[in-house]
Formats: sequence, C-alpha cells, structure tokens
Amino acid sequence: MTSGVYYILAPSGHRYIGSSVDIQRRFRTHRAGLRTGKHSNKALQSAWNKYGADLAFVIAEECAPDTETLLATEQRHIDSFDFRRLYNGNPIAGSTKGAPRNFTARHRENLRQAMLGREYSEEARANMSKAASLRKATPTTRANISKALKGRKPSDKAVAALKERCTGVPLTDAHRAKLSSALRRNSRSGFPGVNYHAQSGKWRARATLAGVRVNLGAFETFEAACAARMHAVSGGTTVGNPHN
Repeated sequence: MTSGVYYILAPSGHRYIGSSVDIQRRFRTHRAGLRTGKHSNKALQSAWNKYGADLAFVIAEECAPDTETLLATEQRHIDSFDFRRLYNGNPIAGSTKGAPRNFTARHRENLRQAMLGREYSEEARANMSKAASLRKATPTTRANISKALKGRKPSDKAVAALKERCTGVPLTDAHRAKLSSALRRNSRSGFPGVNYHAQSGKWRARATLAGVRVNLGAFETFEAACAARMHAVSGGTTVGNPHN
C-alpha cells in the first residue's frame, strides 16, 4: 500500500492531481467511475472519453499517510502547475465539499487565471439564461437584498452613465403595454412618478433608485416621460434629455 500524491496524465499535457493513503486503490476507484461514464469529475471524464487507455496513472511522490502531510504535499504539486491545465475542479487540495474560503493570494490568482478568456457557446448561454429565469429568491433572500440596497446612493457618474446608455432607445411594444397597464388613479398625471411642469411646459419624470429619489429628466411629451420612468424602474434608465 503506497500513500502519497498521484497524477492522471493526458497526452495533451493536462493532468489531474490527487492524494491518497492507498494510491493503487484510488486508481481502481477512478478507473471504475471513468469506465462507467459516471465519474464525479466531468473534466476528467471527458478526457477519458477522448483518450481512454492513453491516460497515464502515475505515482508522483510518496509521503506519510496522515491527512495533513498528504494535503500539504498535494497542494504543493497543484501550486506548481498552471491551474488552467489541471482537471482538478478546485485549486485547494482535498474534497471540493467544505473547501476552505480563506484562499491565499496564490490560490486566488489560480482561480482568476482559470476564468480568464473563458467563452461559452450559444447553447450554454441559453441554458444558463433558462436556469436563471427559473431560479426564485426566497423571502429571506429578498429581504436581505432589500436591506443591503437601502440607503445606497448611486454616484453622479453612475446616473449619468445610465442616462447616456439609454438615450434614444426605442420603446418596445412590451414596454408600451406596461405603460398602459401601470396607470394609477392616485397620480395627478395618471402615471406614477410623472407630472407636468407648467413653467417649462414639459413633463418631468422621477424614480427612486437604490433608495434615492432621482430626477430622470424633463420631456416634451407625456409618453416620453412615462417611458423614462418605466426604463428606470425596470432596471434601465431614462429616455430623453435630463432637465437642467
């Protein structure tokens, strides 16, 4: 029985780094999962599907069988390689479950490098978008978000950038439908956050963004002011020129 650190090497130079008190037994467990196509490490499974028996199972370094020594030795090997060329799903030695969050600067850099330049296919983007749309925040999560946003004031630069980004954006049919359905009887103009400014002869729009009352601008028409208000409260910003 051999304890220590082992590699599972691919012809491409990519590798998986692990440690075990019984490396031969661990190799058998890996091979069993890979042959059935049910290995928990998807990247390693993909490598097996591509290379099969060309994957090399190698004992890299023998060491004492205690957990502390094994993990320290494994970590040293992980840190010595470019994490982007490892099949390990975590730059921290040991199981991904319960991995410590107090990452060192080297570990954080490994994570950052692993994410740089990552591109997703259109199918992957669609799947992520669908999954996000089905995800619902719990009442506790909503309360925490609300608490975190209270009192937060957007900078003048952020407000100006938002206004510039949506200036001249055409109103969609969906937004027009929302404008029509959002009319309220308790608003003077019939639309919340919009009122007529007699001195300038324009319609003014306002909204509360991140707990701060923001003047969205003055507009020539009632519809334009309503559109600005709708953009702002739905996560966008105003359409038109700000009122000076």
